Amino acid sequence: MSRQGKQEENLKDKLKSLFRIKDKSAPVTFQRPTVREFIFTPDVLKDIGPESPANNRLRTIRELCNTVQTKKLEENAIEALWHSIKDLVLPGTAAESRQIALHFLHSLIEGQLQYLGILRAHFFSVIEDLSNHEDLSQRLELFKALSENGRNLQEFEDLAGPLLLRMMPDVLASGNMSTFLQLLVQIVKYNAAYLDEDVICGLVKQTCMIPNRSRSEEDIKMCLDILDAVVCYSYLPCECLQHVIAALCRMINMPKYCLNSWELMKKLLGTHLGHSSIYTMCCMLQDRRQPTDHNLLRGSVFFVGMALWGSKKVPTLKHTFSSVLPSFLQVLSTNSHIVAYEVVLSIHRLVKKYGKDLQHVTWNIVMDILEGLLKLMEVSVPNQPPLDPRMPVDFHDILSIIEDLHMHGHFAGCVSRFFKIIEMCASKRPESSVSMLITHHAQMILPVKENWIQNLYSLLEKYFRQESRTMIRTKALAVLSFVLSVNKHVHEDELINNVVLPHLGHIDQDSDPEVRKVAAEMLLCLAQSCSHQCFLHIIVLLEKLIDKPVVAIVTTPYPSTEGGETLQQHDESHLVDIKTGILGLVDLLRIKLYTYPSSECLKIYQMVVGHIRTQYNNSQDYSSHTAAVIRKAIMTALLEMRSDSLSRMGFINKEQDNLLKFSPYIVCELRCDDDTLSVPSSPNPVPKDSSKFLWTSASLLNYTEAFSLFITCLKHDLDWQVIECVLVNLPLLLQNKTLILSTQGDLIDTLCHVLCAMVNDRQLGFPEKLTSVPFGKFTRSDFHAYIFPVLASMVSYHKYLDRNRQKELIKCLEFGLVSKCAKLCTNALRLCTLEMQEVMMRQLPSVLLQLSKISATVSMAIPVLAFLSSIVRLPKMYANFVEDEYMSVFAIALPYTNPFKFSHYTVSLAHHVIAIWFIRCRLPFRKGFVKFIQKGLRANVLQLFEENSMLQLQNEDSSDRNRAATYNEAALSSRRRMLSGSSISRQRYHPPVDDKMSQFHKELTETCTDFMARYAFANYNAVPHRSQEAEFLLKGGQTQTWLLGNKVVTITTSGGGNNKFGNTWLCDQCMAQIQGGEPPEKRPPQPDTPGRRRHKSAVVSRSSVQEASKSSNDDIGIQARTSYDDMSVIGEEQQNVGVQTGRSLTDQSPAKPGFDTEAIESLLWGVKNPSSDGRVLNNLMCNCWCTGWAEIMIRAPSGNLSWMMRIENETSLTSLQESPMTDITMLFAAMRNKPPDMDSLRSSSRIDSGSIGEEEYESLYDLHFPSDSNSDHKKITQSQSESNSQEDEGQARTVETSNSDQASHTHLLKRSNSSPSLLSGSADNVDMKESISDMALVDVNRAEREVATKVPNQPAHLNSAQLSLSLSDNHRQRPPPLTNLSQPSSPLKSVHHHLDLAPSPDSSETSSLQDEVTDLPAFRKLRGHTISIVTDTKGEEKFVQGRSKAITPKESGRGGINPSFVFLQLYQGGVLHQGNDMPILLPDNQAITRGLKMLDHIHPYETHKVGVIYVGPGQTRDEKAILRNPYGSEKYAQFLQGLGHLMHLPDCDPNRVYIGGLDVHGSDGQFAYSWQDETMHVIYHVATLMPNRDSDPNCNAKKLHIGNDYVTIVYNDSGEDYKIGAIKGQFNYVNIMIKPLDHESNAVTLQAKEVPFQDRITTDIAEILGHKDTKIISDANLPDLVRQIAVNCDLASLVLQRQQSQPQDPFASNWLERLRQIKRIRMKTLTEEGNQVEQPAKQQELGDFTEFV
Repeated sequence: MSRQGKQEENLKDKLKSLFRIKDKSAPVTFQRPTVREFIFTPDVLKDIGPESPANNRLRTIRELCNTVQTKKLEENAIEALWHSIKDLVLPGTAAESRQIALHFLHSLIEGQLQYLGILRAHFFSVIEDLSNHEDLSQRLELFKALSENGRNLQEFEDLAGPLLLRMMPDVLASGNMSTFLQLLVQIVKYNAAYLDEDVICGLVKQTCMIPNRSRSEEDIKMCLDILDAVVCYSYLPCECLQHVIAALCRMINMPKYCLNSWELMKKLLGTHLGHSSIYTMCCMLQDRRQPTDHNLLRGSVFFVGMALWGSKKVPTLKHTFSSVLPSFLQVLSTNSHIVAYEVVLSIHRLVKKYGKDLQHVTWNIVMDILEGLLKLMEVSVPNQPPLDPRMPVDFHDILSIIEDLHMHGHFAGCVSRFFKIIEMCASKRPESSVSMLITHHAQMILPVKENWIQNLYSLLEKYFRQESRTMIRTKALAVLSFVLSVNKHVHEDELINNVVLPHLGHIDQDSDPEVRKVAAEMLLCLAQSCSHQCFLHIIVLLEKLIDKPVVAIVTTPYPSTEGGETLQQHDESHLVDIKTGILGLVDLLRIKLYTYPSSECLKIYQMVVGHIRTQYNNSQDYSSHTAAVIRKAIMTALLEMRSDSLSRMGFINKEQDNLLKFSPYIVCELRCDDDTLSVPSSPNPVPKDSSKFLWTSASLLNYTEAFSLFITCLKHDLDWQVIECVLVNLPLLLQNKTLILSTQGDLIDTLCHVLCAMVNDRQLGFPEKLTSVPFGKFTRSDFHAYIFPVLASMVSYHKYLDRNRQKELIKCLEFGLVSKCAKLCTNALRLCTLEMQEVMMRQLPSVLLQLSKISATVSMAIPVLAFLSSIVRLPKMYANFVEDEYMSVFAIALPYTNPFKFSHYTVSLAHHVIAIWFIRCRLPFRKGFVKFIQKGLRANVLQLFEENSMLQLQNEDSSDRNRAATYNEAALSSRRRMLSGSSISRQRYHPPVDDKMSQFHKELTETCTDFMARYAFANYNAVPHRSQEAEFLLKGGQTQTWLLGNKVVTITTSGGGNNKFGNTWLCDQCMAQIQGGEPPEKRPPQPDTPGRRRHKSAVVSRSSVQEASKSSNDDIGIQARTSYDDMSVIGEEQQNVGVQTGRSLTDQSPAKPGFDTEAIESLLWGVKNPSSDGRVLNNLMCNCWCTGWAEIMIRAPSGNLSWMMRIENETSLTSLQESPMTDITMLFAAMRNKPPDMDSLRSSSRIDSGSIGEEEYESLYDLHFPSDSNSDHKKITQSQSESNSQEDEGQARTVETSNSDQASHTHLLKRSNSSPSLLSGSADNVDMKESISDMALVDVNRAEREVATKVPNQPAHLNSAQLSLSLSDNHRQRPPPLTNLSQPSSPLKSVHHHLDLAPSPDSSETSSLQDEVTDLPAFRKLRGHTISIVTDTKGEEKFVQGRSKAITPKESGRGGINPSFVFLQLYQGGVLHQGNDMPILLPDNQAITRGLKMLDHIHPYETHKVGVIYVGPGQTRDEKAILRNPYGSEKYAQFLQGLGHLMHLPDCDPNRVYIGGLDVHGSDGQFAYSWQDETMHVIYHVATLMPNRDSDPNCNAKKLHIGNDYVTIVYNDSGEDYKIGAIKGQFNYVNIMIKPLDHESNAVTLQAKEVPFQDRITTDIAEILGHKDTKIISDANLPDLVRQIAVNCDLASLVLQRQQSQPQDPFASNWLERLRQIKRIRMKTLTEEGNQVEQPAKQQELGDFTEFV
């Protein structure tokens, strides 16, 4: 059969079974066998009839039983058979016979059931008539057979029910209950319609009684089946409803029938009797009849609750909860635990499921029930089973559910009644419930309520004092705190006295630390704003609370193993209240500082200070971690205290960007005198009246106690967290000088000593003895990294340190150069050079030696170079330097010229440092340093390029195109890294050769060689200028220019000599001069009259040295400076005439009066003719005296040099008598010093402070600080004596001053011991008033006698005091005009020397006294007629233009010597010949002339322009207000005066004075500040000096300058933080922030502009300059520091700006730009002459020009 057929068959079977369709083939019950009819004969009937004998009759009946049961009888046979035996069933028949007859009847009915027909009624009547009790079972079987097991009651339908009702008692009594009950179930199911109501009622009632009689599970099960059948198939009469419900309520208590009972009850409740059933059960619950059936009541409670709100509720029931809940309440009166528990469960289901929907009435009943249950649980009922332990749990769960409903606002009942129930069982409720209860009570504690304070007291009494649970007690305190916070303003005293003090008076004795903690918090909160009297009470409680030892409890959770250590743990949970109390006091101190009365703040201050002092005095009682945390918190607060200039105290607010707010009630220093009321150092001064009131009303906080605690901590504390806190915050605290200096005693000196001891004293045991150190190895270098920043901050307190302490401080900072704070220490030492010059001067050689040992790293490059560039401008620092110290400087700076390791800016700065130090070192040493510097440049620059060039060639040879391309990519990326200023790896690395980069750095070395050649033997200004005499001599002369190597040589010869004037052999120019004038068209402009006074800027100027020494191409002199040659006789009646000494002329020199009217002989020979007209010529005058002169002008990258000379050879046969012209000869010093050893200083093993190992650090530490501490003092004393002896030896350095002329009557200038070098003219080294007074004219004969008594070349020893430099910081006056130094009565008309000793810009801060004097040989030589013209005055433009012209055919007829003659004489012999380069004569065309003009336009010194703005109060974000400030504070004005000297802009020539774009016609103001030295000119764009105009409200004219400056100095006098960008400008990359502080100090910080990443310039500036540390500097040294920082920042900006805009031509210096211009001129000349460009020659080795000197 297929699967489909089987599925169809199965489906049919399922449908048949569903509809109870029987198969036709299935046998039917009582079906007659399919046999043929059985026929009874009359004999058979006779045998069974009454006539037959009894025995035979009974036997025959028994035999026929089987036949009638199995055979089909003939028609009417049934009636015949029953008629034959009916007498046997009569009541009087024997029992045996009756039983046999009944059995035969049963067989007959069973066999012939379908053929009975109407006989069914007859047989039912037979069964009904059987009344004998013995026949009960037979009757039941007969009825069962006749009714087909109760299914068919045909013919006796109405009679069956009463029969069963009558039989049921007997059957139940007989015990044959099971069969009857099964039959009864079938009858009810199949014939319920035939059963009358009374029958059903009787059957149900009797059935309900069965569970009470029988314990048989089967019988009880059958009873439930009967009841179920009645409910389902019949009609349950109301009379029996109670019986059914009672039976079910009892059976529900039986676990086996619980489910069936509920199912039956659910069916019943679903009928029309459902509501009646509920009512019936409620009545049962309310029935108080005794005895009480507990099971019945329990079942009723269950059925009602489950039917109405249970999980299987009956949906047809519509009873409300409030209709049945009173019954639940009533049933509780039975005091039954079983019933009560059922009520709890039912209420639990109700509240949990329908709690949100219950109405107020329902909740009231529920509350009644809960109260009843609570009472029942608390009462012990006799004769009751014990209380189910689950009942309290479920009960409290009900309360928790209601609490949750209340919390979410869903509880509609009476809240107070509910919490009353909670309060009744509060001891058994969880903490959260009681907490809610307390919150409820707290809402009722209001002043408007009666007895509210008493209620609060009662609440605390119950839930704080009597309660033991921590959370509840803390909640009670929280309520108290809340009530206090709300009502303390009105009822503060009443609450504190009646509630707080009674309950918290002994809080320190409470055993619960958490409660003590919360109490402390509450007291601290209360103390913040309570009355003073209450504050005193509260502070007493707090004092008792914290006045306990802070010791941890040692616990051992794990037993120690044998031979092992016991594992110990420290429990500090009991110290939480002390920690909270003290930390709260610290916070309270921050609040009370700003409140009145101030005594409260002082009390807290004394408490915290006293506590920490107690900790240090009794360290054994405060050894826990909590104690360390407390110390750290107190230290942090004390370290965050600050004071303003009025001594008002305040705290730093870290939450508001360290905002400072000061208290008017607390001061750190009392000032009562009227003189001290105003504070001049205040950034924000206040009126005297307000300050007077302030000092009289404020209280004194003695910060000495706090400061002494810091020292004690550093001495005795062993917890690293505390020491770290002190060390980290001390540098910031030390910036507040007012607060620090308010302390008494020598605490500053002590602190410095303690800090130094922590570094240099090994016996202290740091850091080994510290605890709580960071995870991992905490080394000595890590420990020192925290100390060095504090030591650096101590530099600003140098005035309060004795010399030994200063020396100790410098020594520690010197050791810090090898630590992790090397950069910081370098900056600190830089400040030491400014602030502690006396001590630092003696320690500087050691510092330089230490720096020379440090590896040149990227991180150290800028600090080291900045340090070197700072001290070079302090001549006093290196006044006693010898060759080794200078060598150390060059050894330090040279490694930073490595282009493969350092950025362009670093390399450029290194070259600047080398240049200025070379210029500033002593002349006798310079020659030896040339080889050293060239060797260093060769090793760091040229050799690396050569090696990389070879490496590139090898790679090109050994690689294919693909590899070469990859290598070029690597080269490009490497170059990009270098351009961005980043460093490459420290390992040996050779990046590929970049032609542009190689050329750039080679040109830098060329400029370095050029300036060394220029300054190796003398210091001369970089820009010469013709004097008026030279202009007169060279007027109309011939000019030619040659290009020789990297120098442009221009030779100009004197004109005249051709046009004679009559017979005087004088040219027309000379004759016009003698006659008192020139032709009108050639007359030079009249100089200023001698009586003209200088403008007031000359008086305001601060430094005579700086002011008098400024003259160069861009000189900022106020009036024109006129130079004179040395051919004038100096008389007393004449004005002073200055002679160039190789430096420059002073800007004080007045114009010579009557210059145009002086006789020519007095002008040139110094002869004062007795005749009044001055026109008589001396008979010794040569013919054409103005011929034979020549000027050699050499333009070099490092500057220009000009020589004036006259040929000695005769030009004709006519021998004219030589004119007695004076001679200025160069005195060459005999370099007898041993050449310096470069290898000794350039050690191969240098210290890398950034990555130094701990072992190496320890070895250096041992070397720097010997371990023998006992000999420290002796060693210090010994070192001091040694240094003093060395100084004494240094004082004996010799100076030879006896250079004299051979002429016996010639007078020389002799310098006394205190006068400066004649050749150096160092401006910073001499006071002009003193030096002039020390000058004297000495007779040559006496000079010769003095020299003759000495050994030749033997230096004279001079005292150190006499050789010490007369330093002037910035406060000198201008020197007066030089007085006449000649003898007035000298009868000889001989030539006298007049040396102008006015300092030049190149010597403003240059070499020491011995620069050009030591080791000068005492030789005498006839002087040649040469005049060195190197001054810088007006007329330069005309002078330069005259030099740039070559000889033309038109000029060939001019008089004088041909320039070619002069050049050939100098060049042919190799004097000017260098290398193999041949001289190139420059053609006279526009291109070359323009190129020379461009060369002259590039200054031979560095130029910087810096903006200066003043920010007043409230102006930090107001650009207009900042720019429109017309003036600043007094300190600001003093600062400006220190930055430079004031110059009058209208008097300045922009072509000669660098003014940074300022207008000289007044639009940018009348005055400006400028500063300059040998290599640098700085102009300041000062906003307050520029005018404010109504037509320019936005100050765009000022922004035109300041907004385009790379660097801006911001003098921030506002007291607020200034952010870069307030002054908007595209190029304003760096701001130098100056914040004036108290006690004549200032804070200097750098801010770099933050811009998007694509603008690499400012990103790199921020990376290179990245000065995160703030420098504290005094007012006196502020200008020097700021100027140096500004110059370095501007140089960085210039370098990086060019690097971005023109990466192919990086900027390094103006010298480099001049060199490039010279090379461009060469290329133009070669291109024009040969139409091809000469191939560049192979790079030559750096030639040592000192070999042929």
